[in-house]
Amino acid sequence: MAKVIYDIYKVTNDQSPVFGRHFGRVVHTETMDTEMLAQHIAEHGSPYTEDVVSGVLKKAEKCILEQLLDSKKVKLDGLGTFYLSAQNAKGGAAKVEDFSVTKNLKGLRLRFLPDQSDSKNLTAKSLYRKASFIWAEDLKHESAESKPEPQP
Repeated sequence: MAKVIYDIYKVTNDQSPVFGRHFGRVVHTETMDTEMLAQHIAEHGSPYTEDVVSGVLKKAEKCILEQLLDSKKVKLDGLGTFYLSAQNAKGGAAKVEDFSVTKNLKGLRLRFLPDQSDSKNLTAKSLYRKASFIWAEDLKHESAESKPEPQP
């Protein structure tokens, strides 16, 4: 069964209000690129070969970007919605007449809103309830006793 690997870190910034406290963070074992994802999909009983899946994914990447840059949101059912938001310069413009894209907009941010439908809820709380956790130290020292799983 798949497990979310986590590690525990201590805040060492003595200016932080949580100095000395311990927090958990997810440990990522690798980054899957488009080709790796295509291979994975093809291996999961897909009638399509890896190259066909890869081609569709690459086309989807280009088309999603095209639609975002045409001021559209892109919703992938069961996954979520991609959209752009404006990154504004500090302070803004005093009057609408003073607003300038080159002066007042610093950039665009790619955003993602997870699907929240009942059947495919991908919100933080829902993902947490679906996940199974393993402490990274347990992977390093198989004989070490497991830390208790975090409670919601």
